[in-house]
Amino acid sequence: MSTTPSTFDGPSGQEPVSSGPGTYTVVGGAKAGHNAQTFRLSLLLLNRSGKLFTPGSLQDLKRMGFDDILAVEGPGLSYDVESLSRKHPTVRFLLLQKKLTLGEIVNLGIQEARGTFVFVLWNDMSLLSGGLSSLVVERLFKNQQLCTVPVLQNLRGEVLPTLQAPAFARKYLKVLNLSPAREGRLSLFPFDMTGIYHTEKFLLTGGFDPLLTNPYWQRLDFGFRAHLWGESIKCETALRLKYLGEPPIMETSPDDSYLRFYLKNLAVRYNGEAGYIPFSRFWSYLWKREGSFFKARREFREVRNWVELHRFRFQFDATSITDLWEAGDL
Repeated sequence: MSTTPSTFDGPSGQEPVSSGPGTYTVVGGAKAGHNAQTFRLSLLLLNRSGKLFTPGSLQDLKRMGFDDILAVEGPGLSYDVESLSRKHPTVRFLLLQKKLTLGEIVNLGIQEARGTFVFVLWNDMSLLSGGLSSLVVERLFKNQQLCTVPVLQNLRGEVLPTLQAPAFARKYLKVLNLSPAREGRLSLFPFDMTGIYHTEKFLLTGGFDPLLTNPYWQRLDFGFRAHLWGESIKCETALRLKYLGEPPIMETSPDDSYLRFYLKNLAVRYNGEAGYIPFSRFWSYLWKREGSFFKARREFREVRNWVELHRFRFQFDATSITDLWEAGDL
């Protein structure tokens, strides 16, 4: 058994995503020298229902062919994780030392995972149709897309409208919720964070922004950035999951997280070569901010500098993304 304290600092040149020293500890699994080995597929198991594993669930996950299993437990865990790790020596436990945003947790988990792809799954979900088929895995490696999202069903077996599409109505962003009617349909972001992420591409995007504390805008920011930078998030209809309880409800009201999302995504323009934020956007931001001129100016300058740093990563802006989306050309 090994215990490793860690932080996630993100790839060089990306926005800071570190959660500070002593953020989490990894318990169990192989010895430290094994960390360099890369597997095909990792599982990142998130805990929402209080009990991490139900009887037989861990064995079921192992039988599905995951090469690497990393289970996340929040602060104040209610069981002996060291005893559990001895019972399941192939599983590593990521123990959080403090409360983090959901995006930060996924960042840390994918950073620690050893797989080329990482399947982010909640412990109140079950895989349907025989689990993760070899056909799905083959398509993952063939398509090499940033994120593959599943079809999600509620407890009654009804398919949920978990795909999102952008639209603008009178210059205001509107996000449409769609059902996964066909294979390969685009989605703005992975609903409930659930999906299979390409590890390297995820880290190169900088992951989820920890400065956005609202989970909805955090996901929308990640998804927009992915598409603006030429990556894709698509649905795999052969991959089906069922909630064992009620699906989560997201708070979509505009707040401070929305303001940062707006600057990083909707305020950006693309000139055919690079992304940039016109200075004229400051006045629109100041009006949205409804606060201190100096605070708004500082925030605007910080994000404008971030866009300047990553200007050549941009391949679209929000308007062109929406136009291409509606035309089916993405």
